[in-house]
Amino acid sequence: MMHVCLLSAILNLIEYLSSVNSYVESHLLQLDILSLKLSI
Repeated sequence: MMHVCLLSAILNLIEYLSSVNSYVESHLLQLDILSLKLSI
């Protein structure tokens, strides 16, 4: 039973990290576009 809890916790952590990663990537992309517009 302990292993199942640990596994689900790890899966939740991975899911959380991937959502944070995609959030950060989309914001970095917006910043890139913004800086391109400013430099033109």
